[in-house]
Amino acid sequence: MSGWLISAYLKAPIIETLDRQIEDDLARLIDYTKFDADGDIKPFTKYYEDGKFNRINSGWYWQIVSVKDNRIVGRSWSMKGFEIPINKIPQNNKPKLLQGLGPADSDLKVIVRKSMPTGGDADYLFIMAADPVFVFDAVERINNRLLWAYVILAVGLFVGLILQVKFGLRPLQKLKTAVIDIKEGRRADLSDDYPIEISPLTKEMNNLLKETSDVLARARSEVGNLAHALKTPISVIANENRRPTPERETIVQTELDKIARHINSYLARDKGHLSTSLTAETTKIQPVAMSLSNALKKQYYDKGLTIDVDIPDTVFFRGTQNDLEEMLGNLMDNASKFCAATVTVSAEIDLEPGLTGSNVNIVIEDDGPGIPVAIRDALFERGRRADETVAGSGLGLSIVRQISALYGGNVTLEKSAQNGLRAILKLPCRKKEQADR
Repeated sequence: MSGWLISAYLKAPIIETLDRQIEDDLARLIDYTKFDADGDIKPFTKYYEDGKFNRINSGWYWQIVSVKDNRIVGRSWSMKGFEIPINKIPQNNKPKLLQGLGPADSDLKVIVRKSMPTGGDADYLFIMAADPVFVFDAVERINNRLLWAYVILAVGLFVGLILQVKFGLRPLQKLKTAVIDIKEGRRADLSDDYPIEISPLTKEMNNLLKETSDVLARARSEVGNLAHALKTPISVIANENRRPTPERETIVQTELDKIARHINSYLARDKGHLSTSLTAETTKIQPVAMSLSNALKKQYYDKGLTIDVDIPDTVFFRGTQNDLEEMLGNLMDNASKFCAATVTVSAEIDLEPGLTGSNVNIVIEDDGPGIPVAIRDALFERGRRADETVAGSGLGLSIVRQISALYGGNVTLEKSAQNGLRAILKLPCRKKEQADR
């Protein structure tokens, strides 16, 4: 459709040019034609200087006809062997295509004008004709060139499309391969060397991968924390079953209550039930420390362990009992596991309270071998252990730091007075009179 429109658009001015040329030649013919006293046409050499009317069958012709008797009084030398019939000429002054009137039945573009030339005594019909074949040939050449142009354009577009598909979609193929590599564990995320068109997609996918990784890490962390929190109560229950005592039922029930609290606490975290502030609850520190002391003595009964608890019953931790048991339980369990025979647990109010109010420093000391300064900070990483020969998971200190940070507190490690380890757990607290309000 577009090719046809372009062809018609280019053809029109060529035909218009031919029509103007015919009209101009007719006007000159009328101007140069003169008659003598006998009614014969005077020679007009100047007009014949245009050689196209002198060559036989040149494609340019003129003819003059007397209106009075339809007699041909003159015609160009190029019209040897034919004439234009009077009854075939158009009756208006516009160029018209007459079919089969030219030599060898060729078509002619003809224009006719009636005029009385100088020296004449009657009207004459001046006929100017041209063979438009060269115009049609030019249009045909244009059409051929347009056809080839469209063929070349179509081939170019097809090749461009193939190249676009091959090279333009190459980043998507690369992206597909990268996603497969991530799925099979050969890489962790997508690189940044993608075109700007798909760069936002890769960034969002990397964000999604990171978020998924973080969720999995948190899930693994929570599972590890729960397993670690249940370890001590389960060990106590197991020890009680190996060494029956009259108070076994009470001890076992106490440890089962701890297990239930830990499980319920983690389930509440998972379901988002912890909607209130962490520091809205208060927990007396001394009973928790004493309960943990009794449990650890039974867990490590073969060491003849001594645990001294020196904590006033007027000091309250501003947090949940389960979190306090988990933090103190991990620190006291580590001290009991590595001590020689003695563990001491004490607490004192911080003289320089923090932004959230008063703080308490709970100190757990042992008389064990201690920990070198160079590796103390590293032990807070999940899975890091100071002594690989002793059973353990390496999660305890990481859990303590994680939970204490939720309350704005912290935990630090120092050398104890007995050359063992001194762990200081700093937490928000209330005194008895504040807790009673």
